[in-house]
Amino acid sequence: MVMLMSKRNPVKRYVKLFIRLSNSVEKRLLQLTWVCFLLLIAAQALLRWPVVRSFLSGIEGLEGLPYSQE
Repeated sequence: MVMLMSKRNPVKRYVKLFIRLSNSVEKRLLQLTWVCFLLLIAAQALLRWPVVRSFLSGIEGLEGLPYSQE
């Protein structure tokens, strides 16, 4: 019985450490996902303005017809 208990403690400790690590990694991944999503929305909103679009996108000057606002 003593032998069994001594082997289980490192396993429990490892599991607790793993859960703590995985929770922190999950938290950081969710934060990174939100930041990327917000940057995508901001970039798309900025591309709606002709001045900003010509600055951000070098291809805009190579287009045959300019962007017309309806």
